Amino acid sequence: MKLRELYENIYEAGESVEDVAIIFGRFNPPHQGHKAAWELASGFSAWYVGTNQSTEGPKDPLPFKVKIAAMQAIWPDVKEHLVAEQSWWTLAAHVYKKHGPVTLHVVTDPADAKVFVAGLQKSNGVEGPHGFYRFKDIVWEEAPRISSATELRAAVANNDPQAFEQAAGVPANTPIGGKSFFEVVKHYLTPYLHQAAEKERLKAEKEAAKAKKKQPEVAEEFGVGRITAQNTTADVDASTPGKNLRAFKLAEQIKVIEQELQEAKEGKITKRQQQSTRGVYKFADAERWNADYVQYRAMMAAAMTDGENDPDIDPKSWVGKFKVAFPYSEQDAKILKKAFKAAGASHQDVNHGDMRSQELESTNTVSPVAKPKKNKYGV
Repeated sequence: MKLRELYENIYEAGESVEDVAIIFGRFNPPHQGHKAAWELASGFSAWYVGTNQSTEGPKDPLPFKVKIAAMQAIWPDVKEHLVAEQSWWTLAAHVYKKHGPVTLHVVTDPADAKVFVAGLQKSNGVEGPHGFYRFKDIVWEEAPRISSATELRAAVANNDPQAFEQAAGVPANTPIGGKSFFEVVKHYLTPYLHQAAEKERLKAEKEAAKAKKKQPEVAEEFGVGRITAQNTTADVDASTPGKNLRAFKLAEQIKVIEQELQEAKEGKITKRQQQSTRGVYKFADAERWNADYVQYRAMMAAAMTDGENDPDIDPKSWVGKFKVAFPYSEQDAKILKKAFKAAGASHQDVNHGDMRSQELESTNTVSPVAKPKKNKYGV
């Protein structure tokens, strides 16, 4: 028997409560869903909100002190209940040390409950790196999942204060240390966005160079030199000797690769196309697997809103690649934004709110192909 078990009924004086609620999270940034969970925990005589003090990264852009200030801006009542801990387990050990073998109420949503409630129950009475606790009982209190920090970070990445405000549950200009909530998150998140963009650019360049380099090397393995889509042999069939047939199949694979590269090259919306339209939106769900499905759901949601009310449709059950939509008026733009949110589609305002429609000065006056010519007199 461990020494702590002999004295487990000796705790801080005055701490005679029967039920204690806890909630743990990164809260980076905090939002209305977190506030709802804190309010639920506050219904118990003692409650604690634990958050990690050291984690920083693209999913944890706010430093600890800034995050704490943001949490208090979302709901001031949380101030006296904040605890700097590393995990649900260390938070539970902290509560046990303070209150003893009470009933522990774990406040979280259904998805996290499957992992953390079961994990806390399994460790009850077991010494570990987290410390020790042995509660009378550990029960789950379901918290509603009405928003996510991912939505707030995505809104900042899209420079969309309105979407940020809807996800946060408080005005985007809520003051935090003399600056607005939106600008604070933007300040700390932007460096990570730049890093991610640079990483994707380098990855794309590396893959393109690798595909270009690999094409002749693999072809020479079959003794046929460099094979391209232009010199493939259409009359090769199953009766062709093995090496030549393999070469033909390789050429067909190369043809597919070249087509994919060409499609990727042509997929960018040019400046000429942007400036000659009133509004341009690229939209897709986060995973980008099925473009037709997300377009269908977004347009279905668009038909159910006037740009002010939120469309009432079921959550998405599939995913999709980018499509583009061209709102002509401010009303069209509002309708699309409501529709994208309801359909679970991420979107990017390519024109950054500029709804003007104008051709480039060079349109119909300068050839995009021919080079200017002058005679010997410079005319």
